[in-house]
Amino acid sequence: SVTGGCHHSGLIHLGFNMLALYFRLYLLAPAIVPWRFIAVYFVSLLGGAFGALLLDPRELTVGASGAVFGLMAAGFIVARNRGLNELASQIGFFVILNLVFTFSISNISIGAHLGGLAGGALAGLLVTMVESRRLRSAQAIEIGGMLVLCAGAVVGALIAADASVPSL
Repeated sequence: SVTGGCHHSGLIHLGFNMLALYFRLYLLAPAIVPWRFIAVYFVSLLGGAFGALLLDPRELTVGASGAVFGLMAAGFIVARNRGLNELASQIGFFVILNLVFTFSISNISIGAHLGGLAGGALAGLLVTMVESRRLRSAQAIEIGGMLVLCAGAVVGALIAADASVPSL
């Protein structure tokens, strides 16, 4: 849920997420307009919530790391599409390093990280697809696409949550 992205399990957890978010903002903000950054963030956040519910619907998860993973995925795709291969390689290395931590440290939501990564990748693909087409109504198409991705993540999360509730 969106509220899960606002809650953290302590100051260290909050600090790591805010530091990671700061670096994503520092890297991506010059490359994409503010509304696009916010849209990618929410697609990633909701994708992370969907991933967490899909993999382990009974587990309580908190934090914005799914959104941070999504921003990394989108940054990788946008950098690669714009020919910034060195930057894309650095982001890719950071994603792999963080996935190693995800799978090797307990009490980390694998579903949230993978869901955020998938949501951000889809949002990044949408950004690059719209940029490459240079359409008149590109912004409207992109906003509509981001809303569809958000809605898809919410519907998926609701279905995953409903499937986990035992019937009477």
